[in-house]
Amino acid sequence: MNVHLQPMRHARVARFWRLDSQLRDIRYLPSLVATLILVLSLAGPFAAQALAASNDFGQPTPGTRIYDRAGALTPDQVASLERDAQTVEAAGAPVVVYIQAKSADYDKTEDDAKKLMDAWDLQSAPNARDGLVLFLNLKPNDLKHGQFAFYAGKSQLSGHLPQYELQRIFDNQMKPLMVKGDLAGGLESGLQAVAGSLTNGPAPPPEPSAFTKFSRSVSDGPISLINVLAVFFAVIYGWFARRVWSGRPRLSHTLAPTTERPGDMQPALVGALVAGKISNDQIIATIFDLARRGALAIEQSGKKQADIHLIDESVVRGDVEQSVWHSLSVRADDERIVSSHNIEAARSDWDEARKLLRTHLENRGWFDPHASAKRRPVYLATAGLVVLLVAAFVFVVAGQQAWGAIGLGVLVAAGFAGLGAMLSYPDTTQSGNDIAEGWRAYIEGIKKAKSAKSPDAKLDLDDAMPYATAAGVASALSKRLEQASDNGYTPLWLGPSTRQYGSGYSAFAAWMAFNATVTPSSSSTGSVGGASAGGGGAGGSF
Repeated sequence: MNVHLQPMRHARVARFWRLDSQLRDIRYLPSLVATLILVLSLAGPFAAQALAASNDFGQPTPGTRIYDRAGALTPDQVASLERDAQTVEAAGAPVVVYIQAKSADYDKTEDDAKKLMDAWDLQSAPNARDGLVLFLNLKPNDLKHGQFAFYAGKSQLSGHLPQYELQRIFDNQMKPLMVKGDLAGGLESGLQAVAGSLTNGPAPPPEPSAFTKFSRSVSDGPISLINVLAVFFAVIYGWFARRVWSGRPRLSHTLAPTTERPGDMQPALVGALVAGKISNDQIIATIFDLARRGALAIEQSGKKQADIHLIDESVVRGDVEQSVWHSLSVRADDERIVSSHNIEAARSDWDEARKLLRTHLENRGWFDPHASAKRRPVYLATAGLVVLLVAAFVFVVAGQQAWGAIGLGVLVAAGFAGLGAMLSYPDTTQSGNDIAEGWRAYIEGIKKAKSAKSPDAKLDLDDAMPYATAAGVASALSKRLEQASDNGYTPLWLGPSTRQYGSGYSAFAAWMAFNATVTPSSSSTGSVGGASAGGGGAGGSF
C-alpha cells in the first residue's frame, strides 16, 4: 500500500509548495483578496437558500403556533387560530399547526408530523412527550383539500387524547368543514375540541364491534378457548416434531477435545460434516486453504476491505475448488486482483460450489440426500402453528384480554423449540456422523484453545484457522489470533502477499477486513428517542 501511495503523496507535496510560493509573492495578494470577496458576495444568497432548503420545516418562531407555508389562510384566520392554539397549550399540550402545499398520502403526512415534532422538539420539558401536531399537506393545485394528520406525544395518547379521541375529533368536528373547503373553520373546531378533551377528558370510547366482543369472549380467563386450543395444538406439534427428531443420526461415543489434527481431509468436507450442513463457511475456508497452498493471497485494502490476488491456478484441485476459483477469476482485473466489491459479488456464484460439495458428500454416503424431505413435515407443521399464532394474536389484541397472552406464549415456545430442533437436524448420515467424530473433537479443542494462555497452548493457527472457519467457529480464535498478530504472526492461510507484510502489518486486522468483505452486515437506522417517541397519529383525507 505504501508503495502505491508514495507518488501521489509526492505530487500533493509539490502542488502545495507551488501554491505556497505564489501566495508569498505579494503581487498575487490584492487580486486574490478581491476575488475572494467577490465570490463570497455572490455565493452568499445562494448559500442561504441552500441552507433553508436543507431544512424542510424551517425554524420555529418563539410564541408562534400556526405556520401557514402554503398561504391558504388569511391573516385574520391565522390570528384567530393562534388564540385557539394558546388555549390548547394552556390546557396542557404544546401545539403546532403546520400547513404546506405538497402531494402526499396520509402515511406520508403522519410521518411529516412526527418528523416536525422531533425537529422542533415539541414538548413542555425533556422526555415529557406531551406535544401535539396538526399537519396539513394540501394539494399544490388545490389549496382547499389534501391530507390531515394529528400526531400526539406518548403521554397525550395515554392521557386525555387517546388515538380514538383524535380520530373522533377529525371525523366529527373537522372533516365536515374541511371537505367543503373551510380549512380555518375545520382547524378552529379541531383545536377547540382538543382543548375541551384536555380539560374535561375524552369522550367515552366507541361501542365495541361484534368481532371485538367475540374476541373478548374467546380470550378472557386463564382457561379461555384460545389458551386451551393453544395448549392442545402445541402438544400435538411437539409430539410430531419429537418423532421426526428421533430419526436423526446418533453419536456412538464422544471423544475428548484435542488440538491435534486427526487427518488431512479438506477443510470444506470437515466443516460440512461437523456442522451437519452446507454453508458459505466452507467456501470461505476453501479460499483460506487455497491461500495456504499459495494459489492466492488475501490482502487488506482498507479498514473493512480486503482484495484477493490470484497467483497460481495450478495449485487448484477438484471441482469444488475450481468452482470457487472461477467465481473469483471472472471478476479479477488485468493484474489478477479481485477487489473487495467484486468479492462480495462473487458470493452469488458460490451456490454452484455448495452443490458440488453436497454431491461429493452424498456420493461418499456421508450426507443423506433425503434429509430435507424428512424435515419438511415439521416445517409445514410450523407454518400451520404460525397461522394459529397470528389468529390468536388478532383475537387477543382485538379483545384486549391479557389472559390470552398465555396461549400466545405456549404457541411461540412450541414453535421456537420445534423450529430450532429442525434447523439443527443434520444432513449427515450415520456413516458421516461417525467419520465426523474425530474432527468434532478437533473443532472442540479449537474452541477451548481461545488464547495462548489456555491449558493446551500448542494449537497451530496455520492448520486450525481454515478448519475452524469451515465449521463456523473461527470467532473462538479471535483473541488468540490477535495475541499472535501482536507478536508478528504472518499466517499462511492469508497467502504469499508481496505488498502487505512489513512494518505495521497486522494479521488480525487483515482477517477482520476479509471477514467484513465476505460477510457484509446490514445496518438499520431509525428514531429511538425524541419528542415523538411512542407517539401516534390519526386523521385522513379531506
